Amino acid sequence: MKMLNGGQLGLYWGLDSFSLVEVSKGQPTQTATVPFDAPLDPGQAAQDIPQELRIATHLQRILKERGITSKKISLSLAAKDVIFRTFIIPWMPLEEIRNVIEFEVTKYIPIKLEDLSYTFHPVLSTEKNQKSFLIVFAAVRKNVLEKNMQILANCGLQIENVEPGPVSLGRALQIKGHIPRHQSAALIELGKTQGQIIVIEQEVIQFVREFSAPEELSTETQSKLFNDIRVSFDFYKRQNPKGKIDRVVLLSVTDQSALAKKLSDEIGIPASSVAVNQILAAAQNPDLGQLSAFGMAARPKKFSTKNLDLSAKSAQLRASGQMFLKTDYTTTAGILAACALIVTGTIFFAGKMVIGNNQKLAELHTREGVFTSSTAEQIKEMKAGKTETLTSYKSVRTDSQISQYIAHTPMLLPAGTWLKDFKIEYNDALVTNPDTGENELKTSVQLSLDGYAYTENTNEQFRLVNSLVTRFKDDETFKTLFTDIQLANVTQQTLEGFPVTSFRVSCK
Repeated sequence: MKMLNGGQLGLYWGLDSFSLVEVSKGQPTQTATVPFDAPLDPGQAAQDIPQELRIATHLQRILKERGITSKKISLSLAAKDVIFRTFIIPWMPLEEIRNVIEFEVTKYIPIKLEDLSYTFHPVLSTEKNQKSFLIVFAAVRKNVLEKNMQILANCGLQIENVEPGPVSLGRALQIKGHIPRHQSAALIELGKTQGQIIVIEQEVIQFVREFSAPEELSTETQSKLFNDIRVSFDFYKRQNPKGKIDRVVLLSVTDQSALAKKLSDEIGIPASSVAVNQILAAAQNPDLGQLSAFGMAARPKKFSTKNLDLSAKSAQLRASGQMFLKTDYTTTAGILAACALIVTGTIFFAGKMVIGNNQKLAELHTREGVFTSSTAEQIKEMKAGKTETLTSYKSVRTDSQISQYIAHTPMLLPAGTWLKDFKIEYNDALVTNPDTGENELKTSVQLSLDGYAYTENTNEQFRLVNSLVTRFKDDETFKTLFTDIQLANVTQQTLEGFPVTSFRVSCK
């Protein structure tokens, strides 16, 4: 058997099996899927052997039989093992963002951060000259990750990267052109009994929701599936009001073009179908797990927070404050080397030319820069754009006393309530000073707190919301800045199958 050296290995750790894919020059060369409970000896019943040992034995056998000698592997985790959350924070320098996120995320997850391996990616947003970050947060329990890593280490493998399965799956479809990079898309994976809905916007996974996939697509199950999809889209848009979905991609082992057409008619969004064998054409029995493993193996070497890397390497970058400064030095060195060769060649062949004239010409081109081939109208447009950008930068607020209110808010929330959004608005106005008669700039602050209340007794939820508002009104800290604290909105709705009461508290 031909030895395949130098390929990249990707392993997807699924619900009941693991899938392994080797990629060489961007193409899958080896694929395999093994159930966790598969017997060690073909033709025999499953032995009573610990699952960790069984998985390691199967993996070592595959590596040996396929002639795979690479010792480095990248791990993709099933969505069930990963915690996804998105939330909005005010704009701030990237070097200051980590502490705010680590404080903010404790409102959304019931697990201590020290028990998690986690990472995040900030998506910049600007609205009415006010900047903010949409934070995409991903985490996995340390004990789950350490268990998987130990099994791979027992096989003599070194883990290079770890990322959520939805990220790997989205990358696989983007690489093959099924999800255009300039569009926002919803990927709907239809497994045998389990499915997931993944929203990808700006090449970043921004929403993940699992659901029970129907084993057979009858009229009744199709209706339920379409309703699950519609509910998920509505929930995504509530989480991210500026989010959009340009197209939908149905992903399955078999072609689902007829279902995609019905779905498109139902929700009014263009939908298409992709079968696994369209991407893994060379695989004997391709499955969805192999597709995630392929996306993991084809992962670019350059570090990016978009990949939501959960490995120890990513954690070290986060702890050192270098998370957003990581540079692909290999690529940079290659570019510099190529530039050096070009410069050397140019000097060699131009040595006998009129050096003085070339220098003058070079100076002129340097001065002209991007304006070399621009018309006067284009230059005016560029100037206007730069002026607008500069104005927006000057309007960015660099100081605030609101941090004490952000830190104080969690202590006022009654049990059973939580916040999903914390919006801060600054309003500047000219006010006449009655003593001097001069106009003075006064700044007022307004908070909008959006959240949910839940109790088993639905009737008690409104009482819980009223209790929350009373706490804010009576709190001395809030009374020092806000004179008008009111319940602006309250409605009952269903959140992931549970009846909840959503509310908005306005503080002026």
